[in-house]
Amino acid sequence: MKQTVKTSRAAGQLEKMFRELNKHCFAGKLPEPIISLKKTPSAYGHITCSKVWQAGGENKYEINISSATLDRPIEETASTLLHEMVHEYCMETGIKDTSNNGVYHNRRFKEQAARHPAAVRPERPSLPKQRAAPGGGYAPSAEPSSGAPRKCGSSVRTAWSCS
Repeated sequence: MKQTVKTSRAAGQLEKMFRELNKHCFAGKLPEPIISLKKTPSAYGHITCSKVWQAGGENKYEINISSATLDRPIEETASTLLHEMVHEYCMETGIKDTSNNGVYHNRRFKEQAARHPAAVRPERPSLPKQRAAPGGGYAPSAEPSSGAPRKCGSSVRTAWSCS
């Protein structure tokens, strides 16, 4: 029998996880985003390209973790969150970390993610090996959404490798 989980409780745990990862990986410098849980069939998660939420007089990014993937081990969910945090770091510091209109992670993303190895999932033998993207991109990101807000960086269900 399938168990139900309150999304507010899961989002609260992800917010705590964000704070801890921010403290340990980014010296607490990332602004706290709104964490949402929505089903995203083609990705484990994504972050908006701009601060689309207004809360307490502040504009905030939104990091979505796909609700369909919450049954994965907590380490994998943390890895997805950290991956999106690397995208946030890149936006905050002016690093263009995707190419081809947000479709591919580029070498700049790879360089930043390599500083946080958990942000890039290790390759799994059951998944097909990724080829270099046209124009030398690093690995595919999620397809850009057609509606606003545009998804900027995504954790795609694919094999990732930093090496």
